[in-house]
Amino acid sequence: MLPTAFIAITGLFIGKYLPKDKWLITSVVFGAMLPDIEWIFISIASLLTSSSLSIFHRTLTHSLFFPIILYLVIAIISELRKLPYIKIIGRGIVIGVLLHILFDIFLWILPVSFFWPLPIKLKQFWFIETIEVWIDYLMLSLNFLFFRIYAWILIQRAVENHSINIWFVKPLSIWMNIEFWLFILFILLTYFQVQYFYSFFSIAYVPSLLFALFSTFYMNDAIDIEE
Repeated sequence: MLPTAFIAITGLFIGKYLPKDKWLITSVVFGAMLPDIEWIFISIASLLTSSSLSIFHRTLTHSLFFPIILYLVIAIISELRKLPYIKIIGRGIVIGVLLHILFDIFLWILPVSFFWPLPIKLKQFWFIETIEVWIDYLMLSLNFLFFRIYAWILIQRAVENHSINIWFVKPLSIWMNIEFWLFILFILLTYFQVQYFYSFFSIAYVPSLLFALFSTFYMNDAIDIEE
């Protein structure tokens, strides 16, 4: 698993080369993190079955049908509400989701169920069948480091661009510190190969991801700026 916020930060960079439509860059960054909401399903299902990771990991939210369905739903809402900017949000989210999926295909080593629910998986680019457990643990741990970096970027943008939600810098600062200490904690868990690592990761990761998604849209005026 590539660090979610790493892909979001990449989406933020790519956004500089997209049209300067309001909400577009924010939506790309949001969409770049959205496929990893699968960890919510993984966490819930883990209470019921020991195979939850294989059932949900890189399936529904990493398939071609996910961005298509999202865009159709958002387009329908836009037509019903007569709000054209919602289509911009839909377009941005789709770009971000596809960016995430492409990163997982070409920069990670596990196959992606791109045509889910069809039983067809795209082989990863590196043609490596397995990885050492400690490498997987390390990559999962890096999520928290990149969440910290993403929080720092949001804070910098909010200050530099005089965000109307400048008060939110304080919660972002707290979140940034929490993510740093979570990163240290999970590095230690990786080093000692702690049992139930994935369960501990889910407990810490899901709130981190949800806060990142919320912060992205809440700080949209700091993200959607002309460079």
